[in-house]
Amino acid sequence: MTPTVQPRLAARPRLLSHVRDASIILITAAALFSVLAPTIADPDLWGHVKFGQDTLGNGGVVRHDPYSYTAAGAEWINHEWLSEVSFALAYNLAGPSGLIALKLVTCFTTLAIVCAWLRSRGVRLILISMVLLASSVLLRISMGTVRPQIYTLLFFTLTLLCLASYETGHRRSLLALPALFALWVNLHGGVLAGVGVVVVWAGARSMARLLPSLGMGRILDACHRYELGIVVASLLATLLNPYGAALPLFLLRTGTVPRPEISEWQPVEVTSVLGAIYLALGALSLAALWYSRRPKLLGMLAVYAVVAVAPISAVRHLSLYSLAFTLVIGDHLASAWGRWRGGPHRSAGCPSPRFTLVLAAVSLIGTALLLLRSGPRLSCMELPVGYYPPRAVAIVTAAVPQGNMAVHFNWGEYAIWQLGPDVRVSMDGRRETVYAEPAYEAYNRFVTGKRDWEQMLREHPTDVALVRRVDAVYNLLDLHPRWELVYQDDLSAIFAPPDRVAAFKGLAERFSHIPHDGAGMCFQ
Repeated sequence: MTPTVQPRLAARPRLLSHVRDASIILITAAALFSVLAPTIADPDLWGHVKFGQDTLGNGGVVRHDPYSYTAAGAEWINHEWLSEVSFALAYNLAGPSGLIALKLVTCFTTLAIVCAWLRSRGVRLILISMVLLASSVLLRISMGTVRPQIYTLLFFTLTLLCLASYETGHRRSLLALPALFALWVNLHGGVLAGVGVVVVWAGARSMARLLPSLGMGRILDACHRYELGIVVASLLATLLNPYGAALPLFLLRTGTVPRPEISEWQPVEVTSVLGAIYLALGALSLAALWYSRRPKLLGMLAVYAVVAVAPISAVRHLSLYSLAFTLVIGDHLASAWGRWRGGPHRSAGCPSPRFTLVLAAVSLIGTALLLLRSGPRLSCMELPVGYYPPRAVAIVTAAVPQGNMAVHFNWGEYAIWQLGPDVRVSMDGRRETVYAEPAYEAYNRFVTGKRDWEQMLREHPTDVALVRRVDAVYNLLDLHPRWELVYQDDLSAIFAPPDRVAAFKGLAERFSHIPHDGAGMCFQ
C-alpha cells in the first residue's frame, strides 16, 4: 500500500462521521426551528416593548406609573426592566422580525448549551437529538412568545450547568453564579427558580456531609465553605438592581401566591397531552437512573427531584422541567440505553457511505422544507383570533383623544400600546407591580358584576368602557342609565356616558375594514 493511500483510507471514516453528525445537527436544528419560530403576540408583549422604550427614553427605569388611572402615580417596581430594554432595542432595530430573532437566538443558545454539555458527557448526537425534540414540546410553552421567561430558561440552564460542572470536578464553575444572578434578577422574576435551585443543591450536599459513608467531606471544611460562600454571594447579587432589597422581597411576596385567573399558573392536567408527556418523561427518568452506570450526582439529583414536582403547582414550570430532564438525566439515559441494547454505551462506529449519503440528502431536503414552512413566520407575530379587539380600540382612539378607559385585564397593555399615556387604563398585566390589592379586587368585581361592582367607576372618573361581551359587566352597563352602548361586535362592546356619545357617531363604519377580532393581523 502506497503512503498516499493509507491517509485517505484513514480520513474516509472521519469524513463519513463528520457528514453524519452534521446531517443530524442540521435536521434537528431545522425541526426545532419549525417548532419554535411561530410566535404569537402575548397580552404582555405590547407593554414589554412600550415600557422598554420608556426606559430607554428616560435613561433609567420609570419609577411611577403613567398609564393607569386607578393607580395613577403609584410606585412601579418593574422587575423585568432589562428584558424590556432588550425587546425595545430589538424592535427599534428590526421591528417584529427583530423580536422574533432575539427570541430564537436566546432559545437556540439555551439548547446549544444543553447539547454541548451532553456531548462533553459522551452522549451520542442521535440521542441528544431525540431528547431535544421530545423536550421541545414542553419548551414551546415558554418559547412560543416573546416574553422575559426566555431569559429565565437561559439562565436556569446556565445555573444547572455551573452546578453540574462543579460536581464533575470543575471547581471554578461556581464562580460564575453571582454574575448570573446579578443579571437574572433584572431580567425576570424567574430568578426565584435559580435561588431555589442553588439552595436545594447546597442543602443536599450539606446534608450528605452528615453521612461519612458518602465521602462528601466534613461540615464546614474548606470545600463546604467554598460552596456556601458562592451561594451567599449569589443571593447577595440579587440586590444589584435599581430597587435594591425591595425587588427580591417583592418577588418573594408575589411569586408565591396563587393566581387562579391565569391559566399558566394552574397545575398541569395529567390527562392532557402536556400532562402525558410530563408523566412519560418522569417515568423515563426513573428508568434511566435505575439502569444507568454513570455516577449519580447527589446535588443535581436533589435539584431534579424538586424541579420535577414543580409543574404540579403551575403548568408554566414544564419548560424548566424539560431543561432539567435533558441536562441532568441525559447522560444517564444514554448509559441506560447502552445497557438496554445489551452492551456498554459506546460511541457510534463508522457509518457506511450509502447510509451517510441518504442521511445527508434527507437532512438537506427536510431542512429546506421545514425552513420554507417556517420562513414566512419570521416577520409576523400573529394576533390570536378573538384575543384582542383592534377595531374597538381604533374607534376609542378616534373618539377619546384623552381620558380614562375601563378595560379588561388581558387588553390593558394592548390599549397602552395603542392609546397610552393619553388614554389611561383601569387595569393591565402588570398587576402587583403597580396595582394595590384593593384596586385589583375592585376591578374584578367590576368585570364579574359582583357586589358593589360600581366601586371602581364611582371612585375613579371613567370616560369610556371597553368590555368583553361574555363578561357580566356588559349586561350591567347596557342596563345602566348613565352609560350608553356606542359600539359592539361579537367580541367587545364600548360604552360611554351620554355627553360623549356624539364623538362615536360614524366611527364603526369608518373602521369597518379592521378585523374586529384581529384575524390575520400581526403585532406592529
